[in-house]
Amino acid sequence: MSAKLDESIYSGFEPLDSSVLGRGHRLLVPSKIKFEREQGGNTPSKVVPTPVAADLRKETTTDIGVSQQVPPGANDLASLFFMEDDEVVGYAKALTARVLKNHLPGLDAFTARFCADLFTAVSLRVLHSVDQATWADVLNFLEDPAWDSTRQIILDLHRHDMSPHKTDVGRWLFESMRPIVNLPEGSMERAFRRSLVVIRDAIAPGDGRIKPKARRVKKPASIQVFKPEAMARAFACIDKIDDKQRDRAERDLEAARANNGCRLIPNVRKAARNLERVAADFENLAEPIKHLQTGLALSGAMAPADFRVSPMLLLGDPGIGKTHLALQLANALGVPMDKLSAGGSQGAFQLTGSHASWNRAMPGSVFNLLSTGTSAAPVMVIDEVDKIGQASQYPLEPALLDMMEPGTARTFKDEYYDLEFDASRIIFVLTANDLHSVPLPLQSRMSVFHVPRPQPEQRLRIILGEIARLQQKTRKHIDLDSTANDLAERVDMDLRQTIRLVQESFTKAMLARSATARVTMPTAGRRSIGFMAAA
Repeated sequence: MSAKLDESIYSGFEPLDSSVLGRGHRLLVPSKIKFEREQGGNTPSKVVPTPVAADLRKETTTDIGVSQQVPPGANDLASLFFMEDDEVVGYAKALTARVLKNHLPGLDAFTARFCADLFTAVSLRVLHSVDQATWADVLNFLEDPAWDSTRQIILDLHRHDMSPHKTDVGRWLFESMRPIVNLPEGSMERAFRRSLVVIRDAIAPGDGRIKPKARRVKKPASIQVFKPEAMARAFACIDKIDDKQRDRAERDLEAARANNGCRLIPNVRKAARNLERVAADFENLAEPIKHLQTGLALSGAMAPADFRVSPMLLLGDPGIGKTHLALQLANALGVPMDKLSAGGSQGAFQLTGSHASWNRAMPGSVFNLLSTGTSAAPVMVIDEVDKIGQASQYPLEPALLDMMEPGTARTFKDEYYDLEFDASRIIFVLTANDLHSVPLPLQSRMSVFHVPRPQPEQRLRIILGEIARLQQKTRKHIDLDSTANDLAERVDMDLRQTIRLVQESFTKAMLARSATARVTMPTAGRRSIGFMAAA
């Protein structure tokens, strides 16, 4: 049964018969186009059609140099079905530019161009090879597990069966993919990862033809961390706490009792996508990030009570981004993070708390993380675990071993409140410089990753990212001059020192009211102990 058109809405547009179109049936086109097509006219027409079900709206596009009325379906891949090869490339570029319009500003110029060309190329590719193609087919093409590498995808687009000397589409695919084919492997992979995230965000969740049905928002999963009976016992023993600390203790226990002692499980799908962005910018962290994504995917397929990410040990020189990964993991999961230095630790008390009868007693960091936050899986960073002390009367190692075993972590006890609670879902990220100094029992409970120093390309992105952050925070448009490239090449300097030099050069330029900052390089092979201003 054909749809009845509302003349007041669709004035000037008519449905084109599917027998004329061949595919993409039930599309609206202007009356002039309908007449030309049905009469066999070959005059190119500069109007994009739309499915009958969509409402019309006015939209102006300058991507192909034509101002026009664009029906609302113009943002669907179906709007390109009826077009001839000599005009579809221009319209495809305009279409993908509209779809990506609100998603490209966060990318640098190179990645934005890469993303736009890739999106257009794959759209043309699936239009040629898939009948009734949708945006879902574009994603399926990009995420097909049959591809061996990103370069194989680009080569497929570059050498598509529409030979360049035969068709306009084939010629455009060949020319647009040619500079991408010659990119270094790292640059291509980084740009592809970032582009895939942007394209997915731009066209999901619809498939280009059918709007998803409205559904109820699923509440985040939660589990019981603080049990009511354990909380009741802790409140009953609060009189044992020193009067000066009692008010704070009551606030702490009330915070732990919030939401009936339940805490949320992270959204693992969202976290995995966020980690893709981190992987694109920090190549030296690719392996631990892949491990995290695998662990999150496995946890996401299980019941909330079984959520767990295995502990990780990151090995490498100081200042190469090990702690940064833990921070990015916490940000991706949307959970709090705490950091403890094993080298300067006060022993197990820093985790477990000390008994309330002791002088200067305090609750442990594990209780604080879970009681004050809303997550059952916060991130705990144990830094310099190769310097873990054994001479202490209450060493840290046994407490860590208990925390890393799910069975014992489910009944973890904070000594200050004499309170047992479930700490089995805390995500541990440990760092060290020397694996041989890490106790073997700890090694056996962790996945170990060697983190290499970041290379110049990654270092340059970090430097430029820090400049952009300083510009945003200070509202001062100060750029780093060519010394940014020189600083990026100094792989002998750790990231902390590099960032410090960037900040100091920015500050100097700001005080001098200069629009350009210049870094004074320290002598190669020696650690800088300060910043010397240029004369």
